[in-house]
Amino acid sequence: MCGLIGAAISGSANAITAIIVAPETFNLREGFNNLMWIILTGAIFGAGMYLKQSPLPPEVSATPPSTETGTANNMATNNNNDAK
Repeated sequence: MCGLIGAAISGSANAITAIIVAPETFNLREGFNNLMWIILTGAIFGAGMYLKQSPLPPEVSATPPSTETGTANNMATNNNNDAK
């Protein structure tokens, strides 16, 4: 989960580059909406690239796996077949 958050933060860091490249368009006064769109787009893109590289693990079921070896079941079946 920390990697996903880190990817979103690094993706939104593109907004700093936009402020440096075009300060008249992307600033904290008149261009605030444009700046927020860049932050949002960069965060979504960064999170998507992280999930592409490291997908989420499959969901784990709530029931523990069975530890039976099947020996008792095999013996019971063999005894039933002998009785016939």
